[in-house]
Amino acid sequence: MNVLDPARCSGRAIGILLAGIVIIIDSQRLFGSPNLDQWTAGNLTAAMNFAPLNFYSVTWGGGQFVAVGQIYNQATHTSACLTSPDGVTWTPHDLGIACVLDRVVWGGGQFVAVGWTSLGSPQGLGYILTSPDGANWTVRSTDSTARLYSVAWGDDLFVAVGNGVLTSPDGVTWTSRSSGGGTCVVWTGSEFLIYQDAVDSTLYQTSPDGISWTAQYSPQSNLNFDFGNVVWNGNLFAAVGDGLFSDIFSSIDGITWTSGNIFPSGNGRYRDLLWDGDQFVAVGDDSGIVSSPDGNKWTAHSTGAAADFYGVAWDGQRIVIAGDGGTILASGTQSPTPTPTPS
Repeated sequence: MNVLDPARCSGRAIGILLAGIVIIIDSQRLFGSPNLDQWTAGNLTAAMNFAPLNFYSVTWGGGQFVAVGQIYNQATHTSACLTSPDGVTWTPHDLGIACVLDRVVWGGGQFVAVGWTSLGSPQGLGYILTSPDGANWTVRSTDSTARLYSVAWGDDLFVAVGNGVLTSPDGVTWTSRSSGGGTCVVWTGSEFLIYQDAVDSTLYQTSPDGISWTAQYSPQSNLNFDFGNVVWNGNLFAAVGDGLFSDIFSSIDGITWTSGNIFPSGNGRYRDLLWDGDQFVAVGDDSGIVSSPDGNKWTAHSTGAAADFYGVAWDGQRIVIAGDGGTILASGTQSPTPTPTPS
């Protein structure tokens, strides 16, 4: 039996040559999910002249991780952006834009990041940036000044939400679609859903196309939950945020929510999560990281870092966490990608 070099296979697929037949299997099913108690700190040496850094979102696309956030000091809050092929070695990119980037996604062959201005006038002005490679970014104009918190890609459409709803088929031309808004948006494969903060946590909006939206109401009048992010794994919704009764919920229909059980408990708010094909992984304040195969029972893990975690991403092999104080962690024990020697 010959196992083909995994590096020559895309994503999570590994080929096995057996009796002259190549069988493609799922590498994560073969080797298991990442070890969530073993982490490697990202090498941010090249970015230290941009410190202090806070990262609020990280994503995988186009063969690399992209982390965004802000360069924070007393004078200004400037956009921060770093890229990495392996989650360990990171390259900074000077955007020179006075805004905070809250969320970045990959879709349609490009990265789209959304955020808002934190200083100057008017404060809270929404920003949308696009990039084909994570290094070169273009600010896109919109017909709205809405502050933006989240963006999703689905059915060949970007949907950005905040103090309004904007859509774009290409990341270049954006159109306002609703006077409402929300704190996060998710694509289920058949519709977009927008969720709110604790004041309106029973209100959510649905749309099959991102253009026409319908206001819906959950029967849980006492939910009292600030939705931070929602993930759909094809069978189940999982949500993280800040709640009076729980910081993690799950739902079969996205309407009625059940609080998750975390053991051991003790961490604060959870801010982002993903589904890696086997389990949900959520990260949050006080170095919080938990995992669950069913959205109900959650197991706490340790990273050895002291930071608030805001973003988490998955490339099919490893998980990367991004947080405040310039914190970036990659699951497992790894060596940085070697820097090419100039010819």
